[in-house]
Amino acid sequence: MQFFKYSIPIAALVGTLAWIMLSNSYGEVPWDTRVWITFGAAALSGLLAFFLFRKEKEEKIDKKK
Repeated sequence: MQFFKYSIPIAALVGTLAWIMLSNSYGEVPWDTRVWITFGAAALSGLLAFFLFRKEKEEKIDKKK
């Protein structure tokens, strides 16, 4: 569930910003290449967010004895 909490919104935000930046600043880039760059940026940022924002297993262990 932690994956959906951070990774998906970050990936969507990065994908949207990448598409806007490619459309405005790099209009000569073909449409299909823009799609691949945007998809790659969103996937990479989502993957990085998944690893950076995950909870460690030590935090989930109950320390009651």
